[in-house]
Amino acid sequence: MKIRSNTIYRACILFLLITVCISCRKDTKKAEAEKIVTEWTGKEIIFPADIHCTYLGRDTVCPDLDTPYKILLYTDSTGCTDCKLKLYKWNAIIEEAETIMPGKVSFHFFFQPKDEKELKFMLRRDNFRQAVYIDSQDKLYRANKLPGNMSYQCFLLNKDNKVLLIGNPTLNPAIWDLYKQTVMEKESMGQEGDIPLLIKDISVSCGCTVPEWDRKPIKPGEKTEIKVKVTPDGTGYFRKTVTVFCNTKRGAIPLSVKSTVKG
Repeated sequence: MKIRSNTIYRACILFLLITVCISCRKDTKKAEAEKIVTEWTGKEIIFPADIHCTYLGRDTVCPDLDTPYKILLYTDSTGCTDCKLKLYKWNAIIEEAETIMPGKVSFHFFFQPKDEKELKFMLRRDNFRQAVYIDSQDKLYRANKLPGNMSYQCFLLNKDNKVLLIGNPTLNPAIWDLYKQTVMEKESMGQEGDIPLLIKDISVSCGCTVPEWDRKPIKPGEKTEIKVKVTPDGTGYFRKTVTVFCNTKRGAIPLSVKSTVKG
């Protein structure tokens, strides 16, 4: 069977156009994500007052905002509410957070439902044991002018309600891993900064190097001094390694002692 060259030409052009369009869409999505992340990181979220909360379809007290970290989710009434919520995934996320980060993270779900009865039914059906905000007047969205894309309507906040990360972990499990990593790393850093530094031991690379240090705990904000006495083997340049073992996250801090002995 013969295929005319102009037919092949048109097919190639069509393929190239499709490829270019796909590439353009990817670039556009990437640019949108970068823009939103840049715009929202560090931004303070305003929590509106006078919004009632429900727990398994019954009125209840709204969740406590006074926690070191918060995860905020906003869901509007557009489209399939059940598809957007993915309550079964949030149940698993909340359970894991309570296990590995107890008392550190609170969850705040703001729903602007088109049918409040339907929402309460879904909460009971999925046994969603987390109090949620019924934001029928869409106060959260209007107060903060949230992004329109549902992928960017979920935030990890610090104690001052400022955005640390943005992204919905039920749409991308890697985002939940990033949320966990961020909280645990910041908690680790905070704990180290609040406890005294204790130098447990100092090892040296040879017997010609003798360290001296204060074995008392060093309080936050204080300084200490490590003295190292080196007996050189001869003249010329030398470099000795000293490893400080202490109660930091790293555990060991390598130091170098170097100088030149003149004859």
